[in-house]
Amino acid sequence: MPFSCTYILIFVILSAASARFVCSADVEDAVHLYKFKDYVVDDPFQALSTWKLDSPSRPCDWTGVTCDVNVLKTGVPVVRGISLPNKDMLGALWEDIGNLKFLKLVNLTGNRIVMTFPSYINKISILETLDLSNNSLHGVLPPFGNLKYLKTLLLSDNRMEGDFPGTACDGGALRTVDMSRNKLAGVISNSISKCNYLEALRLSGNALHVAVEQMQYLTELVLHNNQFTGSITTSITSAIYLVMLDLSYNEIGSFIPDSIGRLSFLAHLSFSNNKLQGTIPQSIGNLTSLAAVLDLSNNSLTGDIPSSFRNLEHLQKLDLSGNRLSGSLPDIWEKFQFLKAMDLSSNQYNGSIPTSFQSLLNIQYLDLSHNFLNGTLPIELSKLVKLSVVDFSYNNFTGFLPDWLGDISSLSYLDGSHNGFVGSLPLSLQNLSYLNVFDVSYNNLSGYLIDIPIFRQFVESGYLDNEQGLCGPIFNTTCSSADTTDTESETYKFLKSAAEKSQYLPLFTLAIFGVGVVLLLVLCLFFQKCQPKLFRELLEFCDLEVSSMIKCCGRKKRFSYSDLCSATEHFCNRNIIGVGHQCKVFVGELGNDEKHAIKVFNANAFKEIKLHFLEDCNVLAEIQHENVMQLQDWCYKRNFLALVHKYMPNGDLYDALYDIEVVNFLTWDERLGIALDVANGLAYLHRFSKERRRVCCQLCPGNILLDEYCRAKIAGLRVLRESDTTLLMEDVLKKRQHNKKQDIVQSPKDFVNYIAPECVDEKHITEEAEVYSYGLTILELTTQKRDSSGFSYMAKALPSKIRQLLPERLEQVVDIGILHTTSDLDKVLTLIEIALSCTEENPEYRPCMDNVVSSLNWLRKGEIDLSQYNQEERPPIMDGPRTLAFDHIQQDLYAQQNMWYHGNTPGLLESSYNYTFY
Repeated sequence: MPFSCTYILIFVILSAASARFVCSADVEDAVHLYKFKDYVVDDPFQALSTWKLDSPSRPCDWTGVTCDVNVLKTGVPVVRGISLPNKDMLGALWEDIGNLKFLKLVNLTGNRIVMTFPSYINKISILETLDLSNNSLHGVLPPFGNLKYLKTLLLSDNRMEGDFPGTACDGGALRTVDMSRNKLAGVISNSISKCNYLEALRLSGNALHVAVEQMQYLTELVLHNNQFTGSITTSITSAIYLVMLDLSYNEIGSFIPDSIGRLSFLAHLSFSNNKLQGTIPQSIGNLTSLAAVLDLSNNSLTGDIPSSFRNLEHLQKLDLSGNRLSGSLPDIWEKFQFLKAMDLSSNQYNGSIPTSFQSLLNIQYLDLSHNFLNGTLPIELSKLVKLSVVDFSYNNFTGFLPDWLGDISSLSYLDGSHNGFVGSLPLSLQNLSYLNVFDVSYNNLSGYLIDIPIFRQFVESGYLDNEQGLCGPIFNTTCSSADTTDTESETYKFLKSAAEKSQYLPLFTLAIFGVGVVLLLVLCLFFQKCQPKLFRELLEFCDLEVSSMIKCCGRKKRFSYSDLCSATEHFCNRNIIGVGHQCKVFVGELGNDEKHAIKVFNANAFKEIKLHFLEDCNVLAEIQHENVMQLQDWCYKRNFLALVHKYMPNGDLYDALYDIEVVNFLTWDERLGIALDVANGLAYLHRFSKERRRVCCQLCPGNILLDEYCRAKIAGLRVLRESDTTLLMEDVLKKRQHNKKQDIVQSPKDFVNYIAPECVDEKHITEEAEVYSYGLTILELTTQKRDSSGFSYMAKALPSKIRQLLPERLEQVVDIGILHTTSDLDKVLTLIEIALSCTEENPEYRPCMDNVVSSLNWLRKGEIDLSQYNQEERPPIMDGPRTLAFDHIQQDLYAQQNMWYHGNTPGLLESSYNYTFY
């Protein structure tokens, strides 16, 4: 649309007369932005109702608009992001969007944008993320040559046409492409080689039909539901850094090549619903990184399950159903403690269920139906207490249905039909309160069936029909005397046993009461004896609050409870800037209107930390270093406990790296400065620990905070006593195990992801282990890739991969923000080499932090002698990681994520024995 006289008039009036408006927003951006309303035909949720040029509201306050005041030296804010997802707006993209020259983010997914893909998108020269998925865009992609910073292109669920990549790779910076469920057809052309940094490619649900070439740097390749034919060739297996490979629902035939074992980083592999033949290669057992899915279902595979499968002990889902696999089930499942779903149905397996199935302690879904398995159901299966769905149907199982089935209380689906089970149904089945499907039809069950709710629930469905027949009132049939006598006698014993037990209930209750009274008296005597000590501790805490002259943290208390209440608006949720396992962190103005971070512990945490709280506060108050967070003050009032620190306006390093709406991308100078700041802080803490008390810093990007000048400070400090170095690792292990049991997703910010490998076995954290955490953090700072091990014994993955790529593929390793802010790649390579030296597998080969600081100081000046921290000959470069796990696994077993996850989930590692300081 033309730039009308009305807009010119508005522009002139606003530019000349509204000085306050000019100071708060860029008028030119406001006018270009406002024209979007002319292109929106329907706005059912009134998403653009705040977009008004004739109101006192500023464009930076408009719904879905984000600005930045740090781009221009004048301090005038400019529009940096437009985010209006899932607003159901009907319209088109307006041409003036190409004039928003500082725009980095466009997110309009889930609307009704109907138009040919616009060519003027190419004008937004610094655009980094474009998400127009789930709209009605059509046509082919226009030239993208001007989009040299575009990292993420999301166009799934549209009607885009043409081949791939077309012009998508012209900019050269793409990391993630998702064009799933479009109308792409033809070839994946060789021009994809221009996507030098491509890591994730999702093209499912199209009509592509030619094998993929030149994909060797990919980590994620999702091409399911296309028209691929032919065989799985080395053009895919040469992409040795793949983490996710999904070629399901295609027309791929021939065999699975032995070369599949080269993909040692794979965590998700799916070839389901193709036409694959032959046997499963033993080389799949080399894929020890498989931690999510192995799906080979619905093909024509033959033979048995390779014995090498025993190496896939971190697998969560295994699906081999719908093939022609035969032989007995191998007894190889002893270490499959993470497996949640196993489907071996519709094959030709025979023999009995192996005893090693008892090790599948986390299995929830088990389908063995439509095979030739025989024997009885082994008692070892009673240990699988998390089972929810079990299908034994269409096999040759015999014997009685065991009583222990009633002990698996989580069962919701049980199908044992079309077998040879005999006898009556066990009464223990009445314990299965969640059971929705219960099918034991077409067996040889017989005898009297007692009238209880669970049997009555399924009798009308026909699930209880059998050849010889069950009988009883529930079926409106009579039983023979033999059936009635045998079954009723068992029922009578059960009921009589329950009645006899009830006779002893009053006596049992009285005995429990008497024991309780005795224990209470003993406890009273104990506490009376210890009363002076308890009284002194209570008096000490009370005096701390009552007396304003008592010194703590080396000085007089500065802030009272009422000060903290006023600063946080009585701890209002809108002032929360962080949430931990046992605390919340608020921001508030204290003293001379200076912002502070106020960490408030909950009641449970207070009970655990009060014993050593004052002692630890005094130790941490001695820490005085510009690169370490300092404890400003504390507050105690009854069950209230808070710590006060300086507020860090730029948040933590994790958000600076991965949150596009928080800050601009970090320059090379800023990253080198952060690396040096953190090294200085860690070196100081190591010296401090030798002179006074051991202080652990739990180093990771989430515990590195940035001030207004992008200077780094180390947070997450803990004072350790003699046994605490062991207790700290035990806390980490317990927290990880608890999260796994509760299906809690591990936060990518957690310190658990940065622990050195040796800490798991040795159960304590040393200074050498902190050097390892530093090296892993600096690798992430320079590459913007996460080590997705999810736990320390797998933490060699990222360093190993980088070692394999350097120095020839440095540009594929380094983050694009560095490439655009420095041309001195020798310095960048040197910083990465320093970080790699810190992540050596053997702790003895890691440098001390004083030497790292010295090296970084020389690097900043332009000179460095790497030999100063390389005092011993280092071991050869590792060939690859021992294993690898996903960083983020959804509760749904079928929805897995990439190894290098770029999420923003908040989270802090909190100890059950101690506490972490902000």
